[in-house]
Formats: sequence, C-alpha cells, structure tokens
Amino acid sequence: MVWKHDEVWSWCDQFYFQQQSVCLKLQDSVGLNVNLLLLAQYLDTNTGLCLSPQQFQILIDSISSWENKIVSPYRKLRKLAKSMVNEAEYHKMLDLELTMERKTQKLLSHAFSNLETNATGSNLSNFLSIYSLSASDISWN
Repeated sequence: MVWKHDEVWSWCDQFYFQQQSVCLKLQDSVGLNVNLLLLAQYLDTNTGLCLSPQQFQILIDSISSWENKIVSPYRKLRKLAKSMVNEAEYHKMLDLELTMERKTQKLLSHAFSNLETNATGSNLSNFLSIYSLSASDISWN
C-alpha cells in the first residue's frame, strides 16, 4: 500500500471527533491506543488491507517508548492540571498533546510501511483481540 499519511490521519481525525467518547472510554478503561483503533477502523472502511494481531503488536511496540515515556505521562499531567489552570492554559496543554499524537501517527506510518498486509479478517477485531475485546464490545455512536 502506498501510505498517504495526511489522507489516512485526516480521515482518522474526522472519525475520532464523531466517536470521541467511545475512543476515550476505551483508552481510559483498557489502555487501548486510540491512534491504532482509528487506523484499524480506517483500514476496514477504506481499504482491502488487513493486519494480523501480531502486526498490530508490532505497531504497538513501535510507539511504546514514545507513548510510555512522553505521551502517557503528559496526558496524566494535563488531566491533573485541569482544575488548576485557566481555560486558555488548558487549551495550550491540549494543543501540545495533539502535537505529541501527530508524532505518534508519524511513527505508526513509518512502521506500517514496513509491514506486509496479507492477514485475513477484520482489522478492528484483530486489533481489539490484543486487549481481549471484540468488535461487539464497541458501540460506535
């Protein structure tokens, strides 16, 4: 697949804003990576490509250091600070977190470009299986 980074993540952004509450609930409850959830949904909706659970794990591994050392601690800090900063300051914190998420997307794009996409089934199901979830556990709005 020729990876069209901007096209893929633009679609994911639009889908996220429609499904934000579902995505954040999964992120908070099981530690699911929202960018990968969105990517799985994008692949199912817009391509005939399929990744195996093992390939999704490779993608998780490709971002784990960045996510665990930078993004997740910052997200926790932002949530703690919410009641202690004014609205403008909080929005600056959100903007910085969004910048971090964009870097995550670039890391995922690079890792994805090295994968062969020859698995079968549903990307969403294959990704969710890593968290012992199934597609029926998600109620998209």
